[in-house]
Amino acid sequence: MSVTRYESRNFIGMDISFKDIGTVKTLMQEYIKECIKVFNEGIKKANTPAKHNLFEVNDGKERSEATMEVSRHIVAKSLYVYKRARFDIDLSVDFLCTRVSRSTEED
Repeated sequence: MSVTRYESRNFIGMDISFKDIGTVKTLMQEYIKECIKVFNEGIKKANTPAKHNLFEVNDGKERSEATMEVSRHIVAKSLYVYKRARFDIDLSVDFLCTRVSRSTEED
C-alpha cells in the first residue's frame, strides 16, 4: 500500500488545499464561474446573496420549458455549492429550490 500526499487537489468541482498544517481550504471558484456562464444573464457584484424582496412571490409570466430547464440546472449547481463551500447562500438557494417547479421570470 502506498500513501500519496498532495498540497492541493481538485475533486468534483472543489479545489481542496492542504498548505497549512492542520487546515483545509475548499474553493469552488471555477465551478461557480461555470454556473455563471451557463446562466448567461447580467451578473452584478452584491453585498448579500439575495435581494431584499426574496420572499415576495408575484404570479408573473411563467418561464418557457427550455428556460426552466436551465433554471433547474443552476439551482441544482447552487445547492451543490452551498452544501460544500458557500454556507452563506443557504437561505436564497433553499427558497429557489421551492420555486423550481413553478418558476417565473422574477425568480
